[in-house]
Amino acid sequence: MRKRRFIGSMLTFVIASTFVLVSCTNKTKQEEATEEIHEDVVEIQQEIKEDIRDLKDYTFSEKEKFIEDVNEELEDINEEIAEMKADLKKAGDNISAETRAAYEKSIANLEKMRDAYKKNVEKVEKSTESNWEETKNDVSDTYDKTKKNIKESWEDLKRGVTEGVNKAKDRLD
Repeated sequence: MRKRRFIGSMLTFVIASTFVLVSCTNKTKQEEATEEIHEDVVEIQQEIKEDIRDLKDYTFSEKEKFIEDVNEELEDINEEIAEMKADLKKAGDNISAETRAAYEKSIANLEKMRDAYKKNVEKVEKSTESNWEETKNDVSDTYDKTKKNIKESWEDLKRGVTEGVNKAKDRLD
């Protein structure tokens, strides 16, 4: 939960930084703010990378724990999507079209991956000892893809912010 608040705070910071960049007239301040945004996104990506679990280590006798863990991960993914939607709504018309498009693309990609992950979680709940390895590996692979997609979503967001900043700089020059 603490991780979610941190990520939400960082996302809010990115939005706020975008507002500052658009309104800044001092090129040095714009460059500093851009660097801060990039550093924050890299920090968030690193936190996500460190949080990845190896789901392939579970045995059939640990099925209940596995189900508990994958459902927890599913909940985390849902929270991340909800936070991104809330931040986008909060930003309203105060963000550039490029930044909005990056957010929307990130959210749509995460929702697709979440849905695929959820289907595999349902398969795990119905799994038997004979199909355990295959089912577990499917969930693990989908989980890895989902976490990768989260990282890519942050990169899309970073790209959208950078494009918005560059356009703002061009207008000021």
